[in-house]
Amino acid sequence: MSREGGGHVPRRSRLCALLDLTPMLSSDKNVEAIIRLFAEAKEYLELKGRDVQLTLTEKLSVGLSALILGAILLILGGFVLLFLAAMCAAFLADFVGVTAACAISALLLVLLGLLFYIRRTSWIVNPVTRFVASLILDVQTNGDDASTN
Repeated sequence: MSREGGGHVPRRSRLCALLDLTPMLSSDKNVEAIIRLFAEAKEYLELKGRDVQLTLTEKLSVGLSALILGAILLILGGFVLLFLAAMCAAFLADFVGVTAACAISALLLVLLGLLFYIRRTSWIVNPVTRFVASLILDVQTNGDDASTN
């Protein structure tokens, strides 16, 4: 099984020659290319990580500001509703008495709450779901952003 007898290379020698990477890595160009490749891959991953951080920061700030705005509007709306109920009770007190006017005003508030409860899917759940989906998934609905660009 030597090379002298007719040029036959033993199987083990061919396998070793195939797996031997030293000739490929011996060239300075190849080593530099691999080093550049790893440096570019590292820089790409760092930039991707930074992009993810910035995107997450943007989406969290938009979501948090929407949550704070909603809380402020809810509190102000509660005060407005309270004053409207008091005004309604004061107006009705001249006709039906103070107790009945307060009861009617409370009944109107309960009916308004029941209406909101019945329509909660179309008035609250669906818009919030669309907002969160557009915020997280960057979904463009009805061509809003496509027409402006």
